[in-house]
Amino acid sequence: MPRLNNTNKRAVFRLVLMFNFLFLGLSACVFPTSESIETYTPSPSATPTCSPNIQLSTPDGWETTSRLFVVLYDPRSSTMGDQYLELANGEETQDTSLFIEQVLPSIIGPGDHVAVFQLGLDNYDDARVTSFDSYITIPQLYDPPVLQNTVTPLPTTTQTPKPGFKAVQATNTKAVYLTSIASTKAADNAKFDCEKIIWNESAILTATAWQGTQAAEVSTLSDQIQEDMGSYNLDESIKTFSTDELFFGGLYYGLSFANSILESECIKHDECILIIIDDLSDPGKYKPDGLSINLNGIEVFTIMMDCEDLNSPSCKERIEYWNDEFTLYGASKEDIIYWNGVHVELNLIDTIGR
Repeated sequence: MPRLNNTNKRAVFRLVLMFNFLFLGLSACVFPTSESIETYTPSPSATPTCSPNIQLSTPDGWETTSRLFVVLYDPRSSTMGDQYLELANGEETQDTSLFIEQVLPSIIGPGDHVAVFQLGLDNYDDARVTSFDSYITIPQLYDPPVLQNTVTPLPTTTQTPKPGFKAVQATNTKAVYLTSIASTKAADNAKFDCEKIIWNESAILTATAWQGTQAAEVSTLSDQIQEDMGSYNLDESIKTFSTDELFFGGLYYGLSFANSILESECIKHDECILIIIDDLSDPGKYKPDGLSINLNGIEVFTIMMDCEDLNSPSCKERIEYWNDEFTLYGASKEDIIYWNGVHVELNLIDTIGR
């Protein structure tokens, strides 16, 4: 075998050096597009085990709002004539106190505040029947799962290799990445479906426990309403409707009493609701001066006890008068609703019940 002289050795060395530079250049090739190319994190593994397309849901009966209810009522059955207040069970009554005892538990819930005033009185303490909070804290559902994206983009390429080995290598590398990404996305989706199933099951269990808490709390509230109204009705020191002048201004006084509750409590709740059970008779005969009344942002539900037909001239005249008064005090016309006694508990449950 011939020996290499120095010249030949230098030639071979230069050839090896050029080959090394070529190899390094090929291994550092870039991708052939100007778009960013995604790579992936090799977790989780692509093992779909849960049903696809599971929908997240909020359990039935789940409530996360608190409300303020203020009730003003005329206790006299004589103002109803031959009309009745109908309960959800089909029974009828002209006893307004009994109606309130029945209806309030069917529309209120944990987190609500309730205040009740009798009309026909010009003194807050005399008119106040009951005022109480439900102090049950409404639990929050767990944070729902979110689809995780475990694929990450590479920086956008700035140059495209010329046709040849580099371009082929870049194209093949991109194909490997895209195949891996599809597998990883499938694994992400499968993991997300499993998490949704677990979330739904946990939410249902939590809601079931919460519904039991709600039922117990409403029962407690119902007992308190009955006790307070019973005590109030037995208090012989309270004299109602002592003069015609006071009677004609009775609803205005009631609105001012309601205002004292609304001012202090409404900001603490998501909704503020005023329920008036009255015939709204003799509008404008007596309007006390200096009363503070603000119904801005308040929903007003008025039950006209004696009106068989709300469109009759007599009832319509009173409605128009009080529409003007309620809006004068800041209520929106869209938030003022009038009913008579027909299906009135069902109307309340359907409109503002839990």
